[in-house]
Amino acid sequence: MNPWTNWPDGTTAETGAAVDVTKLDDQTYSPFVLFHTSKYAGSGVLGGYLQTATVNITSTQQGLSYWLGTYYPTAAASSARVDDLVNHFTSESITGVPCISTWTACHLFAFSLTSTATATTPSTTLTAAIIVYAEGNAVGETLIVTSDITDTATAQALGVALGKIGFGGDTALKAASGPGPAPTVGIDSLTLSHKVKSKLKGTASLKSGEKGLFEVSFHTTNSGVDLPTGTIVVLKGTKQIVSGALQAATTGTPAQVVLAAVAKFTNKSKKAIHLTAQVLVTLGASTDTKSLTFTVKPKP
Repeated sequence: MNPWTNWPDGTTAETGAAVDVTKLDDQTYSPFVLFHTSKYAGSGVLGGYLQTATVNITSTQQGLSYWLGTYYPTAAASSARVDDLVNHFTSESITGVPCISTWTACHLFAFSLTSTATATTPSTTLTAAIIVYAEGNAVGETLIVTSDITDTATAQALGVALGKIGFGGDTALKAASGPGPAPTVGIDSLTLSHKVKSKLKGTASLKSGEKGLFEVSFHTTNSGVDLPTGTIVVLKGTKQIVSGALQAATTGTPAQVVLAAVAKFTNKSKKAIHLTAQVLVTLGASTDTKSLTFTVKPKP
């Protein structure tokens, strides 16, 4: 469990070692116990790896980061450890969000910390963010603490740095814990839309030369941070008109990851032509397909 290669560029002061499980409840050894409702000692933790380093959030702001990967006797025990942290933040009225929309079992919390004032030093407000997720019988936890963030750009940069460390840790956990359940993907819908007065509207027909947006919504299991890939083929009868790769995109509120492609079709005849779009989505050895029929109207 050693994902140093996935940490942000410019990371310094790296320290890392296999954990001493007897010290995980000592906040001077690992800060993660501060964010749990129960101790590690009663969680069944068997071992793991702990890293700390200074990371660059922006060119002018750094943060202290921690990554902890721990493993447990069962997947149920690792999931319980994740739930324990989520319950802690819920009890503090701090609402988390999924790390990415396709991985709802990965939780992200952003919050503020205040240092204790002394006779010579005033209290200081700090910004912190934490990611936690289970991967089989293992748990990944990532924390960054930095000076108070008040602008959106720096907050987004913090999220990028946190994601690099957290998702690099996910790769390490998968390698350490060995093969887990195979990922699967299923298509929920395939839609076609076009612009009407600058707004996207669903449609079953396009004008000749008009751009259409094909969107594939999907669900996955056991995928972690991995996203599916996809291809689209448009047919007129059995003849292929166009084909290409689907690209990952975000849409909606809250944001949802979809696979999408933009295409336009020319109709030089005087009658509408009927076409079929076929998509294939792949995640590991899992695949799913879906079709959509639409028409292309001739030019007026």
